[in-house]
Parts: sequence; C-alpha cells; structure tokens
Amino acid sequence: KKVFYECRKLEEIALPETLTHLGDHAFYSCEKLDHIQIPQGITELREGTFRKCSSLTTVTLHDGMETFGAYAFAQSGLEKIDFPKNLKKTEEGVFFDCADLTSALLNDELEVLGAKIFEECISLVTIKFPASLTMLEDRAFLNCKELVGISGGENLLSIGKNCFEGVMISALNNDQLILGDGILVKYFGKEETVIVQDGVKTVGNTAFEGNQILVSVQFPQSVTAVSDGAFRNCRKLSSVVFSPNLTHIGTEAF
Repeated sequence: KKVFYECRKLEEIALPETLTHLGDHAFYSCEKLDHIQIPQGITELREGTFRKCSSLTTVTLHDGMETFGAYAFAQSGLEKIDFPKNLKKTEEGVFFDCADLTSALLNDELEVLGAKIFEECISLVTIKFPASLTMLEDRAFLNCKELVGISGGENLLSIGKNCFEGVMISALNNDQLILGDGILVKYFGKEETVIVQDGVKTVGNTAFEGNQILVSVQFPQSVTAVSDGAFRNCRKLSSVVFSPNLTHIGTEAF
C-alpha cells in the first residue's frame, strides 16, 4: 500500500513478472511516470493505483486482468485505453477527470461500468458499448463535453442517474438518446413540445431534468415506466399525455 506514494520524480519502473499484487495508491501522484507495463501476475488494479500520475500517457495491460479498482487511473495523463479481454466490471471513477483521454475501447465481456467511470473526461469523443453490457451506474459520462458518438448497448437493463448530464450530442433521432431495451436516457433538444419516440419503454432517470423550455410531452403506448427524477425541475411543463400502459412513476419524477 502506497509503496511509491508521491514519488514525484520517479520516471520509469520495470515491474517483475513474478509480482502478483499492487496495493492501494501504489503509484499515487508519481507525476513524471509516463509509461508502465502491468505483469501477467497482476489481475486487479487496486484503489487509486495510478491516480494523479499526470504524465502517464501509456499503460500496457494484459487479457488476464479482471478488475479495475476505484479511481485506479483518475486524473492521470492517459490518452487511450483498451480494456482487457476478461474484464467484467469496473469500480467507481476509474478514469475520473482524465482530461486527455480521447479513446476507450471496451471489451466484449464487460457487464458493468461503474459510477463516475468517465466523469469529466472532457476529450472523450466516441464510445461503443458491447452487447454484454447490462448496467451503467450513476454519472458514468457526466460532463464528457466532446462525446458526440454513442452506439451499441442493446442489452442495457439499467442506466443510472445523470449518466450523460453535460454531454452535448447532436444529430440524434428527435434529439432523443435511446439505449438498451427502449430506455430514453437523455433528451438533448430545445423544443417546447416533445413526442417521445415510439418504442421507448422507459423514460430514464433524470432524462429531462432541469429542462426550462419543455411545456408539453406525449408518451407513446409503449412507455410503461417513468424513472426517478425524469422531469424534476421542468418548471414550464404543463401538459403530459401519459401512455395507457404506464405502470410505474418513480420518486420525484415530476
């Protein structure tokens, strides 16, 4: 734990292949470390392993890795990351505030993206979700201001709160970001009247929250649920045409 904590002048290190464990915050704030190769024996990156390694642009991983710990690369200089083949879940904030990260290639076995994983990654441009992904936790892409392309995710079952808050996506169908099994994740438009796209089953958490333009909204018959906070603080909203098949309205939905 904290073995090279704040070794600010450490520029290079070769980890032995016999190594099987790196403790929490092992290289925290090693500001001049610019590259590293993870040995085959390491299957888990612990909490804050490379947090605040501001010069770390390149990390070589291996397919046997199973877990990224909380804030493992947060506030580092990473520019690109390819997820290991066998990775199934990430903890909170793994790449939080990696301002230079432009590319993240997710693997085909990934099931859960943890909360805040790419929050404040202001240079991330596109993301493609694998078919294996079933859950996006809260604030996963909060304030990813350059994120213009989102695809995949056809089997997503759960999308947390504020996942795409602060994202400015254009050229969507009716400005509605729809993922998984008919989940309306976020509305990016500026219309007073919105007709939710046919086929949407769930209006997601905070999908319209804080929209100060919206006056009326109409749901198609396919909508069965309105999630928590979906229309919270929509102060001008005066007309809602509900679906006859609606069975659930979440906490603080309106």
